[in-house]
Amino acid sequence: MAFMAMAVASILLIVIAVGLFILLLGLIFDIRWKVKERKQEKVSKVFKGFAIVFTIWGIIQGIGPIALLGAMNLKQKHDYKAELSDLPKESIIYLNNYDEIENGFDFQGVHYVSDTELHPQVSHGNFKTSKAGAIVFDSGKHNIMEKIENDLDINVFQMGLISDPYVPESELSVINDYYRNKAPLYCEVINDLSKDDKKIIDDIDAEKIRKIRESIEQPGLKSPIDTDNDMDDVYLFFYSFDDMYCLDFSCKDTDQGFVVEYLGDEKIITEEDAEYLKSIIN
Repeated sequence: MAFMAMAVASILLIVIAVGLFILLLGLIFDIRWKVKERKQEKVSKVFKGFAIVFTIWGIIQGIGPIALLGAMNLKQKHDYKAELSDLPKESIIYLNNYDEIENGFDFQGVHYVSDTELHPQVSHGNFKTSKAGAIVFDSGKHNIMEKIENDLDINVFQMGLISDPYVPESELSVINDYYRNKAPLYCEVINDLSKDDKKIIDDIDAEKIRKIRESIEQPGLKSPIDTDNDMDDVYLFFYSFDDMYCLDFSCKDTDQGFVVEYLGDEKIITEEDAEYLKSIIN
C-alpha cells in the first residue's frame, strides 16, 4: 500500500514537472511574441499557436494539479474543523496529548476507561453509532467521540483509537459480565478464510457455547493432540446481536476427536459438544 502511494506520488510529480516545463516554454514564446510585436516584426500564426497552446497546456498540467491539491487540502481542513461546530461546549474535552487517555478520561461527570474485553465489529450491519462529543488536544487535532448503540443502553464510546471502546468505569464489571456470560449470540461460519463463503446462524445456544469455551479455558485439562496439519479448519465466530462482543473457535474433525481451539488453547471436546458444533457447521 505504501509502495503504491509512493508510485502515484512520483507519477504526479513527474506530470506536474513536465507541465511546468511546458508552461515555461509557453511563457518564453509569449515574451518573444510581445517583443516582436513591439519591434513591429511579423509574428507567424504557427508561432502564436504554439505560444497559446503551450501556455494553456502548461497551466492545466503544471498549475492545475497543484491548485486542485491545495483546494482539497483547504476543504479537508475546513471540514475537519467543522466537525466541532455542531457540538455543545459540554461535549468537548480538552487534553494535552494522547498519552492522557491511557488512564481514561472524564466526560460529563463520569470517568471512562478502556474495555479490552469488548470487540466491536465496526464492519457489521448491527454496529451503529451516533456523534456524541470530541476530544481536542493542545496540538489542535481532535478525535470525534461516537456513542456505540448497545443492548445495555450504557454509554460506550469509540474515538478511532487502538484503545477503543471506552465505558464508564463504574459499569465496567456489569458490561463485561453481560457480554461474557449472558448476551445472546449469533454465529458466522467460515470454511475458508481466503474466500467469502461465510454463512450466518441466528439460532444459537449461547449457554452451550460458553460452556465449551470454559472447558477449553480450564487449566490442566488440555488433551494431548497430534493432528494432521493439512486438515482444513472451520472457523466459528460468535457475536452478540449488537456486535459489541466476539468469541471465536477454530474447529477440526480428526481421528482422535473433534478439536476446538480458542485463544491459543485447544482441546478435544466431548462428543455431545462436538455434535452441536457440527450441527452449526452443517
